[in-house]
Amino acid sequence: MAAKLKEIDDNKKNPVTKLTDEATGISIANPNLAGLEMTVLRLDSNSVQALAGQSYDAYDIRLAKTSNKEAVTQLEATTVTIPVKATAQVDKVVYVNDAGEVQSLKFTSDAEKKTISFVTSHFSIYAVVYKEAQTTTTTSASTSTKTGATTGAGTTTTSAVTKPTTSSSSASTKTSSSTTTSTKKKGKLPSTGEQISMVLIGVGIVGLIAALFILKSKKKQ
Repeated sequence: MAAKLKEIDDNKKNPVTKLTDEATGISIANPNLAGLEMTVLRLDSNSVQALAGQSYDAYDIRLAKTSNKEAVTQLEATTVTIPVKATAQVDKVVYVNDAGEVQSLKFTSDAEKKTISFVTSHFSIYAVVYKEAQTTTTTSASTSTKTGATTGAGTTTTSAVTKPTTSSSSASTKTSSSTTTSTKKKGKLPSTGEQISMVLIGVGIVGLIAALFILKSKKKQ
């Protein structure tokens, strides 16, 4: 009992209001952190199934008593500050419960220090989720390149196409002329046929008259 009272007295004389993990840069702030120690474990990028396919940094933040290493999971409101990627934009901060479910938390960002902060009274797994990288610049550059290539090749393409078009016109003209000539020739054929038919008919009539004349001559004899 005396040892416990001494510990409380020491805490009052030497209050601890902030703990920092040197490896990750994560810190917690609370007026009553004396006698406590913090450990932070950075988790793999695929450790939180509920955040699969997203870009995030996940940390398992734990508190324990310095004297006997007894875990402390509940504490009065404590501000947690986590460094974030300088080249990414934070989308949300979530708490991951023991079932692997996530719950979004309110947070504030410090653009100058590149950190985010949130308040919690429970220590467990927390994750900083980042927004997807913007591709506007890349898309614009790609579009510009394609446009420039098309414009540069446009004149050449037009010139190349113009020559075949002329040939095609000449070929079309020749084909049209040939077709017209053929049509004219075909148009004359029926006229020639009719003349031949008339001649044959005339020959037939003459032959018939000759035959009748011969028959009459034989009858008189």
